[in-house]
Amino acid sequence: LSQVVMSREFDFSVSKRSFMISIATVTYLIITPIVGRVSDHTSKSKLVSISLILMALSTAFFTLRYTGGLWALSICIALAGASLAFVGSVAQALMADLVDRNKLGDYGMAFALSDMSDSLGLIIGPIVGLAVSQYFGPSVGLGMIGLTCLILVPKVSRISS
Repeated sequence: LSQVVMSREFDFSVSKRSFMISIATVTYLIITPIVGRVSDHTSKSKLVSISLILMALSTAFFTLRYTGGLWALSICIALAGASLAFVGSVAQALMADLVDRNKLGDYGMAFALSDMSDSLGLIIGPIVGLAVSQYFGPSVGLGMIGLTCLILVPKVSRISS
């Protein structure tokens, strides 16, 4: 989506688009080890909740791209990278803790189901997002993602790890 937006709305060349995407990568690179260190001393569910809040903020800045222009898009991309750093650093560790605590047994099956749900989300998400965006407007589909993240924050933060 961001490649299309950068090409269509900002008339970015391929190299400028690659540079913009590298904002998320550099943010991820810098924040991941910090979050990994913090996760040793903080609740993993709280860190996943922070990830959801960062993603919701990212979607808000994405919807502001019309008025905020390039700065709003840059902040959106950086917040998305930060969100991915938070969730990437702790989600699997949280899932392993939950498997242990609930005596679910097999880690392989838990991680397989997690990967299957990721894949299903990557299939269904764009279909639903496109349908919502075509019916209600270009930013509404992404706004729904942000709203969903905010709705999940209280549930996720109550998970004890």
